[in-house]
Amino acid sequence: MNELTSLFIMILNMSITATYVAVGVMMIRLLLRKLPKIYSYALWSAVLFRLVTPFTITAAISLLGFLHGSDQGSNGEFVYVPQSIGMMSEPQIHTGAGSTVDSSVNQILPEPQITNSVNGMQIFMSAVSWIWLIGVAGLLVYHVASYWRLTRMLRTATKVSSTANRIFESDRIQSPFVLGFFKPAIYVPIGIEENELRHIAAHEEIHIRRRDYWVKPIAYLAVIMHWFNPLMWLSFALMSKDMEMSCDEAAVRKLGLEERRDYSRTLLSLVVKKHTGLRGIPLSFGEHHISSRIKSLLRYESPGSKAAAIGVLAVVICIIMLIVNPGSTEPSDDNGHPGTASSSKDAQNAVRHYQIDELLSNQTDYIGDNSKVAALIASLPAVPGIERGTFSLQTEQQPYELTIHYKINQDEFSDQRRGAAEIEVYRNAVILFSLIGNAGQINNVILYDDEESNGSIQPASSQISYTREQIEKLLFQDVRVLAEDKPKFTEFLRRVSQLGRRDGSSEWSIPVQQSIIPLTNILINNPPGSLYFVRVELTDGSIPVADGWDFAGNFQLRVRNPALSKLDNTTSIYTQLSNDFDQEILQFADRFDLLFADYNGDGDLDFTLGQRVSDENSVYQLYTLSDKGEIMKLETEGALLLHGRNPSVKFEKAGNTGFIVDIYDEQSQTYQKKQFHWNGAKFVLYADS
Repeated sequence: MNELTSLFIMILNMSITATYVAVGVMMIRLLLRKLPKIYSYALWSAVLFRLVTPFTITAAISLLGFLHGSDQGSNGEFVYVPQSIGMMSEPQIHTGAGSTVDSSVNQILPEPQITNSVNGMQIFMSAVSWIWLIGVAGLLVYHVASYWRLTRMLRTATKVSSTANRIFESDRIQSPFVLGFFKPAIYVPIGIEENELRHIAAHEEIHIRRRDYWVKPIAYLAVIMHWFNPLMWLSFALMSKDMEMSCDEAAVRKLGLEERRDYSRTLLSLVVKKHTGLRGIPLSFGEHHISSRIKSLLRYESPGSKAAAIGVLAVVICIIMLIVNPGSTEPSDDNGHPGTASSSKDAQNAVRHYQIDELLSNQTDYIGDNSKVAALIASLPAVPGIERGTFSLQTEQQPYELTIHYKINQDEFSDQRRGAAEIEVYRNAVILFSLIGNAGQINNVILYDDEESNGSIQPASSQISYTREQIEKLLFQDVRVLAEDKPKFTEFLRRVSQLGRRDGSSEWSIPVQQSIIPLTNILINNPPGSLYFVRVELTDGSIPVADGWDFAGNFQLRVRNPALSKLDNTTSIYTQLSNDFDQEILQFADRFDLLFADYNGDGDLDFTLGQRVSDENSVYQLYTLSDKGEIMKLETEGALLLHGRNPSVKFEKAGNTGFIVDIYDEQSQTYQKKQFHWNGAKFVLYADS
């Protein structure tokens, strides 16, 4: 993806976050409507920060805590539109506005047709990026030209008096304003009365003292960068209104509250008859919201020192809460999935043998880019005991393939060394998938040479192949987003360096230590109006990579409330799953959905979790999610040994307080239909039915 598209996606993500902050400011403004407007004006600094700052600050508490169910990048920034969207097999965005909005937007995104040189989604993103750039350039050119025309028009302006060092009058303007970036001056129409001039000077001097002649152009430049977002234009208009109202209040406070009516008359007499054509400049005395300004001014009362101090403290807290993102106890990747926590020193030690800068400099979207693919292969760590040979590309049809040839001397290559080499080959394949955008399969052909006494060579070979689907199943995300910048790529390489084999097994695995791997993330509306995310999480164990692989280890259940602003939104954690199943190590075949129903009629939703005990059967436990977001086990009379291998199943309900299942009877080796009824403490059996 080219740099322009990457820049636009970054701006788009910043703009979406700024939208939420702007809505928050508008709501807080309503609460502050009876207070001096300087407080409302100050609040807009949070929106400006979001519009111009690509980095983020994280904290335990944030007013954006409701977005914590959204994706966050490695530095805590919200990622609604991933940088790799052009290469995704299923392009998706996560706006944080709810699954309905996300689904509606995702349905209209163009489906990618990833070919060697043409990708529909990439073309779409590139076209949108160019439209954005043309819009920015057009607005900038228009306003620079308008500013130049205005300055030319004011060349004939003359000083009002020798005592007014920076007040000029002109017969070519209709309303007073401040103009100038380094030496701001006040310009007024010819014929201004002395009393009116005093009001104007007081107002415009406030602008100059507060450096509003810098604030407004900077804010307008930020809005131009986000011109596609209508809420930013509304925010700019409201900020300008608050700016002028706060200046009115400061001017009247300086002149004396008894002059409010005369000041209001001056405002009415100087209403702009013709707009200058400039939105960001100049600062015009009578240009904006005259009726609202007069009404506000007539109601204005100067606050006491104690009230002013409380107001300042409240506004500062609100601004801080709006410019920070919610932190997490679990570092997350660009798709919002918790990742591995480690210090930067540990990460650097683990990736010391990787040529990180060289790898990133040769990153490419297309497997057909022969020179960059060759440079990537050459930059990968050497495989111990193996000589790397030629490579070939298959770019005629999907999946596009890269085949790398290796050569070893089989007589000198022990099984132990072969295992270590295969691990390194696998790690290199994972790295290549992150750096070659449309690579679908990577084949590693290993040629074994048996040297005979006469020097002739009898070659034999084996091929180890990996697909992008396998790799992304392992790491729970599109690995291309992990190579977007050096810090992310370094952390990614640290994770890759952990790839190995499960003890005593031939299956690939990645160890899970001091990290959380989610298998489910189900949004539940229980009770109506209360939203909870319910997750089954692997907290310690390993993740195999081969087909038929299992998540194995210790698991817990976590409930999160996206409306909470506290750290990670966690409501409760249930850690007794191993005890419930009487198994130290639990296993789940893949990610899955929890299936909910109310089996005991108490209004709370219940769900099942199962563990396989044979090829045909699984034993299940019942759990309930309370209206407070807590998980408890529901006891049953006897074990629920049922046919099937699904991690969660839905039972057939029997009335409002029971269910019917086919229980496996080990003595008769048959399935028998059983009905359970809730007696207030546990589910008990009815007579056989």
